[in-house]
Amino acid sequence: MLALLLIADYFAQVSVPVSILIFVLVVSLIISVIAGWGNTLNPMKECYLSISISLGLVAFLGILTLLGGESTVGLRVDHPLIWLIVFTTLISNSYKIIKLKRIEATE
Repeated sequence: MLALLLIADYFAQVSVPVSILIFVLVVSLIISVIAGWGNTLNPMKECYLSISISLGLVAFLGILTLLGGESTVGLRVDHPLIWLIVFTTLISNSYKIIKLKRIEATE
């Protein structure tokens, strides 16, 4: 869903009706709630997933820029806030991974 919203932002000339965006958002929310009901991730996998999502988002923004898109709201690869979020995610999850590995080593 985030990819669809980013594509609509970067390529505003290709208009996607708001009703379709809302429908896709609601359906994806319902599917994610049903699919994730009762599922819990291993804390280590959760850290790796968080890092992967933040790096994937930056890569996707880069691909959209290379394809000739331009964000109408200011989300760009060279925006300092994007990199602050990525580095914060990397650092915090790196510390969590180190802590989890220490806990696993003592067990």
